[in-house]
Amino acid sequence: MNRIRKMCDFNLISIMCCSFFILLINGDNYVDNYRYSRVINYK
Repeated sequence: MNRIRKMCDFNLISIMCCSFFILLINGDNYVDNYRYSRVINYK
């Protein structure tokens, strides 16, 4: 995580891209958790 943060310290564009990248990862995790909970509820 620190390495990603250092990479993002170049300039504003890098920070924006990095936060978008993190948002993308978190969004995927949210969708996976939602699907997983749906599957558990069905059983």
